Amino acid sequence: SDEIEMSVLDAMTPSLSLSAVVDSTFAALKNTLKRSNLDLSDGICLHHRNGPDWHNHCRIWNGNNCLNDEDGNIEDLVRNRTPGAYPKKWVYYISDEDPSPSLISSFKKKNDQVLVHRSEYDILSDGAMQTFLKGGEEASVARHRDLFAAVDFFVCGRVESFVGNSVSTFSALQIMTHHGPG
Repeated sequence: SDEIEMSVLDAMTPSLSLSAVVDSTFAALKNTLKRSNLDLSDGICLHHRNGPDWHNHCRIWNGNNCLNDEDGNIEDLVRNRTPGAYPKKWVYYISDEDPSPSLISSFKKKNDQVLVHRSEYDILSDGAMQTFLKGGEEASVARHRDLFAAVDFFVCGRVESFVGNSVSTFSALQIMTHHGPG
């Protein structure tokens, strides 16, 4: 039932040690926005699956919800999914890889949106992740993809708006968290 699903989602919280990473990441995002004269309420968290595993999945997927609408650009998809009455000025970009300079430029030109991502703005600090990992190994997306995804998940949950693809479990859970069941 919808009530059970929402109860499970509400129960999903980071551990105390991961909470410190999530909190520092969210604080860094807010500081980045403040330095750019942007408000937290004026943004979107965008989950853009774009890695090789996702492209392979999409090659064998028979549905039409795997790739961007009609193979459109991701920036067009974000613009089309954002109500005109609630324009957004920035996008927190969560992906398998960093956005290309052309994608960053395209978001600015087409949507007048700043594309904020963790590596360019040092939002998810190596120090916070090293502390979480107890300093034993290098903190990298390549080595700890699921850990970075967990941090992204909880940070995105604090951003008012979300755009993703419901075929992705990450996005489906975010959509439900933001909009409720159904």
